[in-house]
Amino acid sequence: MDALIANNKIKEVIDKLLKNKHTELSIGIVYDNQEYIFEYQKQSDDYYDIGSISKIFTSLIILKAAHNGVLNLNDEINKYLDLDD
Repeated sequence: MDALIANNKIKEVIDKLLKNKHTELSIGIVYDNQEYIFEYQKQSDDYYDIGSISKIFTSLIILKAAHNGVLNLNDEINKYLDLDD
């Protein structure tokens, strides 16, 4: 997909979402080894609630580690964490 077409499609969807006055949005896309980051806030002095975003970063790190062969997604969690039974 051409980056410009993808960018326009993303902006189209985001414009619809931003009609809600409380919408704050961050999108990160990796496509063809290129990173694209989109951040949308109503006002530049608005703060961004972290919400559940740490789950996204955690899953990204896990998937990247699996891609690099550092871990296997099919392994039991006990292989990586010392958990009591």
